[in-house]
Amino acid sequence: MKTTDKKAIIYDNSCPMCAMYTEGFTRWGILKKENRVAFAELDTQQFIAQLDPERSRDEIPLVDLEGGKTIYGLDALLFMLSEKIPALTYIFRVQPVYWFFKKLYKLISFNRRVIVGGRYKKEKIDCAPHFNLKYRVVFMLFAAAFATWITYLFGEAVATANGTNLLPAWTAHAGWFAVAACSAGWLLHGLVAAAILKGETRIEYFGQMAVLQIIGVAPLIIAIAFQNTAVYVAAGAAVFSVLVSMALMTWQHLRRMKNNGWSAGWTLTWAGTLLASIAAVALTGRN
Repeated sequence: MKTTDKKAIIYDNSCPMCAMYTEGFTRWGILKKENRVAFAELDTQQFIAQLDPERSRDEIPLVDLEGGKTIYGLDALLFMLSEKIPALTYIFRVQPVYWFFKKLYKLISFNRRVIVGGRYKKEKIDCAPHFNLKYRVVFMLFAAAFATWITYLFGEAVATANGTNLLPAWTAHAGWFAVAACSAGWLLHGLVAAAILKGETRIEYFGQMAVLQIIGVAPLIIAIAFQNTAVYVAAGAAVFSVLVSMALMTWQHLRRMKNNGWSAGWTLTWAGTLLASIAAVALTGRN
C-alpha cells in the first residue's frame, strides 16, 4: 500500500488550477479518486475536525485518514509528488530552494481567485483565500515587470524584423517607445480607478488588471519569435499578435467586470485610454 492511500486531499473546487492538479494526482496514480474531496462536498465530520479552517483557505490540506497530523500547502504537494519523484525530498531539504517555492506557492495561493477571475458562490465551508496585501502587491509588481519586458522585446522585434526597419521612426528606441505607448494607458486608467474605487475593491481591481497585463503580452511572444523570418511574415505575425492581444484582453476585461459585479463602463474606459495612449505615443515617435 502506498503512503498516499492513507491520505485525502481537500481542494478548492472553485479554483480550476486546484481542480486540475488534484485531478492530475488521481490520473498519475498518486491519489485514489475517492480521496480527492472538494470543499463544497465536505460533510464528513472526521475531515472537518482535522482541518484548521483558516489555514485551509490559504494552503491546500492533506488529511490523514487514520487521524494523524494534517499537512498543508507546499508540504502537502511535496508529500504527494515524492511518491513518484523521491528525489524531491532531498532537493527541498535545501533551505533556499524550499524558501523560494514556499513563497511562490503563497503568491499563487493568495491570488488564485484573482488569477482565475471567476464568479464564486458562497459555500457552507469558506475556502476563499484571505486577502493579503503584501502578496497582492508582489503579484502586481511581477505582472508589470513581465509585461514591460515582453513589450520592450516586442517593440525591438517589430522595428527591426530580419534587419529591415519596419518602423523607421521608432528604430532607435523602439523597445522603449512600445513600453511608453502601452504604459501610459495603463497608468492613466489606474489613476482613474484609484480616484473612484476605495479600499479592498481598488486593490481587487488592480489585481484583475495585473492578470490582464500578463494575458495581453502573451500573444506578443508570437511576433518576437518570428522577428528573424521573412519581412512579410514578421509583419503579419506582429499585426496578428496585437489583434489577438486586444481581443483577449477585451474579452477577459468584460468577463471579469461581469463576474465581480462591476460596470462594463470600466472596460470602455480601459480600452479608450489604452488605445489613445498608443496612438499618441506612436504619433510622437514619428515626429
